[in-house]
Amino acid sequence: MTDSVSLSPHHITILREESGITETIINARGYRTITQETELVRLGFAAAPHLLPGLLLPLHTTDGRLVVPDLLIHSPIIHQFSIWMLIQL
Repeated sequence: MTDSVSLSPHHITILREESGITETIINARGYRTITQETELVRLGFAAAPHLLPGLLLPLHTTDGRLVVPDLLIHSPIIHQFSIWMLIQL
């Protein structure tokens, strides 16, 4: 079962229902909801609390090493248009 502490219900819906990713793959890849600015900074992103919460999309090499992650956010600035933005380092 997907760790509900590390993924918001909305992000679970995105991954499971909209993207068709299984719970096993979600857990193995390390997807999680980022809600704290300190976590955002620790991951190498600029301090930007207005981007939170965001869905962390860990990127791995073919040999399993973690490389720079991406952050999928739903911008509150353009919320009325329901646009998702992908923030990359």
